[in-house]
Amino acid sequence: MSKTKRIDSLDSIRGIASIVVMIYHCILCFFVFYNNNIEPSTNIFLKILNYTPFHLIIAGTESVLLFFILSGFVLSLPFLNRKPYSYKSYALHRFCRIYIPYIFVMVLSSTLMILLSDYQPITELTDAFNHRWEHPLTIEAVFSYILMLGYDVNNVNGATWSLVHEMRISLIFPLLMLIIVRLNWIKSLLLGLGSMAFLWVLTKAIAQKIFISEPINYLLNSIGDTFFYCTFFIMGAVLAKCSHQVSKKIKKLKLNHKIILLALSFLLINKTLLNLIPFGQDGILSVLGSLIIQWIVAIGIIILFSLVLNSKRIEAFLTKKSLLWVGKISYSIYLIHPVIIMLCGKFLSKLIPLSVAICLVPVFTLPVASLMYKYIEVLSIKLGKYFSVKKVSKSEQPKIKVS
Repeated sequence: MSKTKRIDSLDSIRGIASIVVMIYHCILCFFVFYNNNIEPSTNIFLKILNYTPFHLIIAGTESVLLFFILSGFVLSLPFLNRKPYSYKSYALHRFCRIYIPYIFVMVLSSTLMILLSDYQPITELTDAFNHRWEHPLTIEAVFSYILMLGYDVNNVNGATWSLVHEMRISLIFPLLMLIIVRLNWIKSLLLGLGSMAFLWVLTKAIAQKIFISEPINYLLNSIGDTFFYCTFFIMGAVLAKCSHQVSKKIKKLKLNHKIILLALSFLLINKTLLNLIPFGQDGILSVLGSLIIQWIVAIGIIILFSLVLNSKRIEAFLTKKSLLWVGKISYSIYLIHPVIIMLCGKFLSKLIPLSVAICLVPVFTLPVASLMYKYIEVLSIKLGKYFSVKKVSKSEQPKIKVS
């Protein structure tokens, strides 16, 4: 697969994942799916969604892990290709790319909430819906949104929680790549995952035992979560590092072996199924179990990536114009769909049945996301290139060279 088609395929995967997240957030508004998310139902239809490959249609949580792994894969490529590198250029580009669309949608969401919300729940819908636009904006929340601290984001646009971690990890990612570039894939994976796991435990312990102040406690817990999500970026980067070796092994496999691997990946990318593993309901075992399950999901995602990147048939499917378009606007889909959910639930439902209004969210999200991409994302991309290329002098660009 050519480099261009590989990146195009990855964009399409990101687009499909953003659609899955949107579907997941829509169905969680209904009690039958919300309750099933907490305690798996015995309903045959829900069992099919829970325990078969059809689960991928509603695998919202798993899709966010896919975003992290995919980001690690893509961000690592310039380092692995030994391109001259300036941290200032890199950081400015990443900041513009993530922050500008993020802050735009936070301002839009906050403004619509202030102008339109009565802060009253809709009893026919679940907490997944009613915890948005739930209470007036606070000064603490405004500062949190501006600084990307993650505090109280659920009230305005809960999907942005992952961007808080994405931004932090992006800024320290070059340090992670110093390890990954210099060591073999096994050592870099073990050292990377081990160090991040240690920092996660340390930060969480400090938050629990030393500080009493709620804001500091929240921030420390959030930073601890960032260290954990770093592990998925590392997995993506390590996959990119050994992609040639993986490609050779995949191409040698017979078709039936590839089908078995594909089935295994579907099995692993299913938190509902993995939650059947008896880690316990409370205490440290429950917490560790949750982390282990997410790492198992990551293994499934990596297997899926490996198959996708080495299949001409899948490549042909993923490079169709419609999927490339969805991939291009995927960030906007991810950001704007919670706003559309709220507008449909609060206001469109006054004209048509509530369930129909929520089901129409994807219909409205795609054109709105397309406009957001055109007028906000493209601007952020251009500004990122301008500041990272024009404002960083030529003498500074090759200052840090990965070798």
